[in-house]
Amino acid sequence: MLTRQVRTMFGIRAAATLLCMCSMTVAARIDPIGPPARSDPSRTSDKYETVRISRPDGTVISMRVPRGSSLTQRNRHTSIAVRQTSQAAKAGRGDASTPDRPVFGATRGGKGRVATPRASSERAVFTPRPPTGRVALQPANSGVRISHPYTGTRQLSPAAGRLILPDTPGRSVGVAPAAVASDTASEWQVGRGWGPGGEDDDTGDYIGADPEALIPLIAGKEFTEDTPVPPPQGNEAEPGYDAEVIARWDVVPYQTISGDFTVGILAFHMNGIDRVEISIEGGPWASLDTMQVNPRTGVREYVALIRGDDAMLATDEEIELRAIAYPAGAGTPRLLTPLFLYVNNQGSLTGPQLFVAKSGNDITGDGTENNPFATIQKALNICNSDIPLYEAATIIITEAGRYDIDSPAQRVENDRWITIQPHTSLERDEVVIAAGSTTDLMRPKTRRLRFHRISLDFSDMYQMYKEDNDQQWYDTARWYQSLGWEYSPPGSVAPVRNTDFSGVYVTDSLAEDILYAFVRCNYVRGCHAERISGDVYQNSLMVVQSTANNVDGTVLTHHTDILQYFGHHENIIAYNVNSSLTADTQNIFLDHANSSFTNCAFVNIAVQNTQSDPPFSQLNSTQDHVLFYHISNPDQRFVLRDDMAGSGKFIAKNVIFRNCVLERLQAADYFGPIPEGVSIDHCHFNYDEPRGENPTTGSIFILNSYGGEFGYVGEGASMIVGTGTVIPGYSSTTTPSRGAVPWVQPR
Repeated sequence: MLTRQVRTMFGIRAAATLLCMCSMTVAARIDPIGPPARSDPSRTSDKYETVRISRPDGTVISMRVPRGSSLTQRNRHTSIAVRQTSQAAKAGRGDASTPDRPVFGATRGGKGRVATPRASSERAVFTPRPPTGRVALQPANSGVRISHPYTGTRQLSPAAGRLILPDTPGRSVGVAPAAVASDTASEWQVGRGWGPGGEDDDTGDYIGADPEALIPLIAGKEFTEDTPVPPPQGNEAEPGYDAEVIARWDVVPYQTISGDFTVGILAFHMNGIDRVEISIEGGPWASLDTMQVNPRTGVREYVALIRGDDAMLATDEEIELRAIAYPAGAGTPRLLTPLFLYVNNQGSLTGPQLFVAKSGNDITGDGTENNPFATIQKALNICNSDIPLYEAATIIITEAGRYDIDSPAQRVENDRWITIQPHTSLERDEVVIAAGSTTDLMRPKTRRLRFHRISLDFSDMYQMYKEDNDQQWYDTARWYQSLGWEYSPPGSVAPVRNTDFSGVYVTDSLAEDILYAFVRCNYVRGCHAERISGDVYQNSLMVVQSTANNVDGTVLTHHTDILQYFGHHENIIAYNVNSSLTADTQNIFLDHANSSFTNCAFVNIAVQNTQSDPPFSQLNSTQDHVLFYHISNPDQRFVLRDDMAGSGKFIAKNVIFRNCVLERLQAADYFGPIPEGVSIDHCHFNYDEPRGENPTTGSIFILNSYGGEFGYVGEGASMIVGTGTVIPGYSSTTTPSRGAVPWVQPR
């Protein structure tokens, strides 16, 4: 697939504040004409007002918007703007920087009324204003630009007379004729921020579009150039200017999708997040300025919708998505690694099925359900015999039992995931992947291999040996040791080899009765770990919406941690992580052995320790732009190891503790000052040793912390409610509480 440089079209950002822009000629009139007559005028008179835009050529555009409280309380995204091209630019006078020179302006006045228009040749904006203020436009220079978060940005000729309006919630239309709307409610189209089309004609109640409706992505033809990395925002004197946004896709790549599909991104920065912009196949950049719950994953993040009925995605093929996360204020934006998916709306990319059973036969079997193969190895060999035919094949195991994956005769070089899963008549735990010996490697040699609804016994193999360039996806799987969590595998190796982080993805899965849970993974989401004697999420680059219970460092002689990182790491995210009944375990450990940590975010993490420390959470080595937001560590202190020698010494730059609940935060010397480069604000401390700005103190501990749902008890519990500080791009606009907040883990 080709690539090309991607720009926000014409420099106009499609803001999450709803934006509808119309072309108009020099002389125009904006008239407030009030709501249309209804069956019960007394119930609707203050619900809406209709704005009519009249142009000298005789065309009229009528737009009806909620007025008064409906606008500001029910939906803050409503905004209309009217712009036209600079007359100087159209006449060939002036340079390319000549701004738009709209002819007219109006603002809201009184209870939903439109104030007397301001006669002006410099500005023409009608904006039922959201709390965030007026939308600003960039110079058009020629023609007319129309921008909308659903439909992107288009440039029209001065006489086009066109208007973009949203269609249905989460949907969009292209460029519609100017006279798209009338005073009749049934003729209105509904989308984010629009109420008239969803108004109940019988009651007059405002039941318009869901303000949380997802912004869809509008596909282009393709990227033809590289997307440039945006320069730092702000100026060099501002804190965080050289701190890059921490951001990752919350999507397993190379999936085959059909119909509507949501994509999510997590993004954090010390100065907050202003917006995340996403483009699909070189289409207009959709701007997301608010985190919301992704209905597909249950994760609160920056979410956009790939539409199954997008005309540009009618051909089944690989698609590319690109994203840029921008800081709020000073900071360095991050251009994310592109995300590749396969669109299968026509069904042509659906792979064939091959069947395997203990009673099957690799010689006489043909892989059908009635005549299955005996081994997974045979099925993989068949896949490799004709890759175009067996791309995205599903290997279905029809009989309960334990199955080995011996190496296929040759590597399987597939692009789309090949899946191994049980028959629908079997449960997850009835089919077990095992090598049959603690010394045998499991080595499938398949480029992209997905284990779906299947169990893996890691005490019946030496290790799942993933080749350096391969990727594996464990979805709704179970990792366990049949010998129990007292068993330590030879060499104490990670369950799945991922030496170069080329790709281990784990979603909605369970690890139990095992030494190591989901360690050295690229991505862990919606997972749970139970009865862990070693590390839970060691060196996993992104851990989201995941939990642990009964992590115990006394079961084996082992250094047990929940979140341990060692080595040189950049762009780490641990978000919505909860551990209950945690004993003799370090909650967060950033190591001192040949390590450094840059651009890392630990956000909304709660740990219920069954004893006070030791051990303790510990920060070592050089750390630059490392965020600890909404951490609840009430029974374990954080120690900043500035006493270490050499490269293991804690040296900080922009290490921030914000809205946390901690036992104590200290330098290596209990009574020493906090090292330079560490910022502490709005944190609660379990004992009377407050640190930083706006601290609170008082005894507090976590109660009933299983599965992400937990509460606080103790005399300090009331002190954390509503006393935190807003984190732009993460917190709500109201003052948040301190400490981690509960969430629901998808099941």
